Amino acid sequence: MVSSIETGELNYEGTPKSPGGAQPSEENRWKLERGDIRPEIPDPGNTVLVLQVNAKDDRRDTYSPEFGALMPEAATQTIEQSRYFFDEVFSGLSEDERAEVYVAVFASDSPLVMPSGVKSPHRRAYETAEKVIEGAKTSMATHGVNENQLLNNSSKNQGAPIPVPGLAELRMWENPEFVAKLTDLWGVGGEFWSKYETLGWKRDFSQSQGIKPPREAESQVEIMTRVRDALTDLTVTFARKFHEEHPNGRLIIWVDGMYDNLAPFYKAYVRGVNPGVKFTPIEKGGGLTIKINSEMGTATTKVGDQEFEVPALLRLSPRVRNTKETRPEYS
Repeated sequence: MVSSIETGELNYEGTPKSPGGAQPSEENRWKLERGDIRPEIPDPGNTVLVLQVNAKDDRRDTYSPEFGALMPEAATQTIEQSRYFFDEVFSGLSEDERAEVYVAVFASDSPLVMPSGVKSPHRRAYETAEKVIEGAKTSMATHGVNENQLLNNSSKNQGAPIPVPGLAELRMWENPEFVAKLTDLWGVGGEFWSKYETLGWKRDFSQSQGIKPPREAESQVEIMTRVRDALTDLTVTFARKFHEEHPNGRLIIWVDGMYDNLAPFYKAYVRGVNPGVKFTPIEKGGGLTIKINSEMGTATTKVGDQEFEVPALLRLSPRVRNTKETRPEYS
C-alpha cells in the first residue's frame, strides 16, 4: 500500500488508472469545475454522491463581520446550481419514481481559520450546504416531491445540513504554537499552502528544525485517509441502512467540504496519484457527481469527458469506528 502511494502512478487498489495513469494534458483536464457536478438519477436501490467544494467566501476585510461568509452572488449561484441539479433529476422521472427519491445533505461545519491566526465564525462549507438545501426544497416543491424526502427535515436535524466530523478543518489549527513555527518559515500567503500541500513536508520540517511535528500536523495522505473514512461511512453505512428501509429508494447524498480536505481525496481516489505531488485547482462550488451501484460493485464519475472509477467508496475502511466522535449523527 505504501509503495503504491509513493509512486504517484497507481491508484489505491494497486492498479493503473485510466488512461494508464497518464499525466494531465489539454484533453485530460484535472481542474474540477462547477459543471462537473452533473445531475445523475440514482438507480432504484442505489446512491448518487455529490462532492462539492464550498462556494466563494468573503476574504476582503478581516475586520468585517462578513469576513468568511459566502459572497452574496456565490450564495445565489449555489441555490441555482442545486435547483438545476434537482430539477433535472425530478424531470427525468415519473411521479411514482419521484416518490422514491430521497436527499441527504451533509457538510463540514468548521469555521474559517487562517495561517495568520485570523478567525471567522462563518462556516463556509456548512453555509454552502444550507444554500444547496434551499435549492433542493425549491425544486422539490416545483415537482410535487414530499418535503419528508429531504432527510434533513427530520425532527433531529430540522432542515439543517448534517455535520460530518471527518470533514473538519485542518487539524493543525488546534495547535497554534506549531502553526506559528510554520508561518515563521513559510509566511502566511501562497508559500504556506504550497509547502503544506507537498509530499514529505513533515519530514523536511523535522530535518530542518530538529523537532517532530505534533499529532495535529496532518500530511496529505493522512487527510485523504480521514476524508475517505468519512465518505465511505456515508456511502456504505448510511446508504446501506437507508436502502434496507427503502429497498426501491433512490438516494442522493450531497456533501460540502473545503479544498483542503476534498482535494487530497480527489487526487488519490479519483486520479490515482499521491495527494502530495500535484496542486489541483478546484473552482469554488465545483466538485464531482459519483454514481454508485452496489449490486454491480461500481462507483463512477466524470471529469470533463473522462470517466473514472472510485472503488474506494464501495467498502467501509476498517479504520472507521462506530463512535459519535468519528461519525455524523444521521437519524
